[in-house]
Amino acid sequence: MSFRGVPVSSAEAKQRQERDLAKLRVPKIYREAVDMTKVNRPIINRWITTKLNELLPDDDIITDYTLELLGGDKPDIREIQLNLNGFLEENTAKFCKELWELLVAAQKDKDGIPPQLIAIKKEQMEQERVKREIKIESWSGGGGGGRDRGDRRERNDRRDAKGRNRRDGDRRNGDRRDRDRDRDRDDRSSRSSRYNRSRSRSPTVKKETDEYGRDRKD
Repeated sequence: MSFRGVPVSSAEAKQRQERDLAKLRVPKIYREAVDMTKVNRPIINRWITTKLNELLPDDDIITDYTLELLGGDKPDIREIQLNLNGFLEENTAKFCKELWELLVAAQKDKDGIPPQLIAIKKEQMEQERVKREIKIESWSGGGGGGRDRGDRRERNDRRDAKGRNRRDGDRRNGDRRDRDRDRDRDDRSSRSSRYNRSRSRSPTVKKETDEYGRDRKD
């Protein structure tokens, strides 16, 4: 058996590991044992994969190794941290602490899901909803000032529409008055024409005069 690249016996490797564990400074949360049978493993495995991909992008080996270390029903987080230290280096302690906090919380949930992940998921969904609303508002000229501009634009449109309707009404009334005047003028012209025609048709009374051109009296 080898320990950190140096061939050693199993007994010596165990002693070295125990010495390293004794020197390891760990948070209080490590004192709580975890029963992996009460944990929703797919949820935790997904978190581990995502987290490690952030720390070491495209490194499937470290992901598989971590999942293997967590494979038993009663994992020891101190040993896991000690074994991952050579890979994650300064990120090891933080990663292991977050992992153990999730596992401790998950085993207390009836579905084996850590409430922290539920809260994160809700926050992400809320952020997505807000983003969609912002996009919709930007498309429609929205936003705080956009809504005010939209309200002003709507009020202006209504005012312009009223103005157009009033002008159209005035124009229609003017046209009606013009038609009435034209009709009255036509009526007067027609009456005058009929009167003149009637006068022209009236018989002319010829006056009788005497031989001196004076009106003859009966």
